[in-house]
Amino acid sequence: MTRSQKNSPSWFALALTVAFLGACATAPEGSVPSKMSRAEKFTIQLDMADGYLRENDPVGALQTLMAAQDLAADKTERGRLEHLRALAYFSKKEPEAALIAARKAAENLPDSPEAQNNLGRLLLDAGKGSEAEPWLIKAAANQVYRDAYRSNTNLGILYYRRGDDDRASVALKKATEQSPAGACVAYYYLGHLNLKENRYQEAVKNYDRATQKFCAAFVDAHLALGIAFERGKQFDKARRKFLEIRDGFPNTTASEQAMERLRHLP
Repeated sequence: MTRSQKNSPSWFALALTVAFLGACATAPEGSVPSKMSRAEKFTIQLDMADGYLRENDPVGALQTLMAAQDLAADKTERGRLEHLRALAYFSKKEPEAALIAARKAAENLPDSPEAQNNLGRLLLDAGKGSEAEPWLIKAAANQVYRDAYRSNTNLGILYYRRGDDDRASVALKKATEQSPAGACVAYYYLGHLNLKENRYQEAVKNYDRATQKFCAAFVDAHLALGIAFERGKQFDKARRKFLEIRDGFPNTTASEQAMERLRHLP
C-alpha cells in the first residue's frame, strides 16, 4: 500500500475477511430486520460495509461500521470491525486513522494473518519498518494464509529500502513462487535489484512479468521496463515501450517521463 504502488493491483496488501459480499451494500438505512439476533444484525452490518468498500464508497462503509460498533460483543467481532475500518480509512487516504484501526484489529485478532499484514504494511508506509517487520514475518509464516505472497512482498520492500538486497531478493522470490500471476510488485522490485547490479536482461524479464495479465495496469512497471531496455542499449525496444506508455496511459506522470526519456534516445 505504498504510494509507489498506487498503480499496482492494490494488493495492495489488504484482504477483506467478512463472509458475504455486496448484495446489501446499498440497502436503505434501517433495512436490517428487527427480529434478527444481535449476531445476525452485526454480520449484516459488516457485509454492508464490505459492499460499500467494494463499490469504492469508504464513507458509506464508515457510516455502517459506526452503526455496527455497539453490536460487537467480543474481541473477534471488534477486530473484524476495525479491520474493515482500517481499509475504509486507507481508501479515504487517511493513513494515520487507518493505522490506529489496524492496530486495534491486530490486537483483537491475534491469529489473523490478514490483520497482521495490514498493520505491517501501514507501519511500513509510515516509515516504521522495524515495528512492521515482526508483523509481516508472522503473517508470511502462516501456513494457511492464501495471500502470504503479499506479506513476503512487503518484507522484500522493507529489506530493499534498508539496503539489505540479499534478504529482499529471498522474500521477493518467495512471493513470486507463491503467486506467479499475482505478485506484480514483487517482480517490480526484483527488477530494481537486477538494475542495481547492471543485470539488464534479468531486469527486463522481471519488469515484463510485472506488466502481464493481472498486472497490465501497473504503469510504473511499464516505465521501468522501458528504462531497462534503454540501459541495456536495446533502444528500439525502449522506444516502442515509451510510445506504448504514451498511448496506453495518457495524462499520467509515467507518460510524461516516458516522453522525456524518448526525446533523449539515440
